[in-house]
Amino acid sequence: MFASGLYLFTAHGFSFAYLYPNVLDFNSYLRVYLIVGLFLCMMKFSQNFLSIRRYLPIVHRIINGILISFGVLAIISIFALEFMTRYGLWIIPAINSLSLVGGFLLIYAAIRTYKHQPVTVSIYFAAWGSLLASYLIMTAGEFGIIATEKFLVNPVLIGSSLETFIFSVGLTYQIRKVYNERNQLSQTMARQQKDLLKAYVEGTEKERERITRELHDDIG
Repeated sequence: MFASGLYLFTAHGFSFAYLYPNVLDFNSYLRVYLIVGLFLCMMKFSQNFLSIRRYLPIVHRIINGILISFGVLAIISIFALEFMTRYGLWIIPAINSLSLVGGFLLIYAAIRTYKHQPVTVSIYFAAWGSLLASYLIMTAGEFGIIATEKFLVNPVLIGSSLETFIFSVGLTYQIRKVYNERNQLSQTMARQQKDLLKAYVEGTEKERERITRELHDDIG
């Protein structure tokens, strides 16, 4: 939500007006990096939400490598604004390439883990799909394809709110699922302990009966 709000702030020219009025291309660069920041948060959240480390450890490590690359580029850009503006022609394609690879990996991970967690993956696609649709509508409006001024509320805010709501439902579902799995595990352990105790008591009783019979035979 914060990243989307900051993106809207920049898209309307406020970042250029109030943050860096002397850098003419600041708005364009900042919008790119805000999208990257949003995508970075999405990738990290997706790793945990889809349990990629559990089901696809190799994909998890590749995504971590992409996140580190994003982090390095972000640090360079924040502390060296002149470097960002001077070498933006190759930085932006590099960011786009990393984003594309990361996006394909997330889609691949979601499809591969669908058989293990169909509800979670469905919620995942619904949430990010709503946010992606809102950004596509806003981009189409900027190119004059769609008249976004007809919307009473900015499409990105609508998409972000819908995404937050869907993920809230998804996280609630996951918490409940974990709670149920723990209850089932506790019940299974309790049954196993009960069976072990029963087997121990029965074994002790049989041993006692055997000893009693041997003593009786010896006395006889």
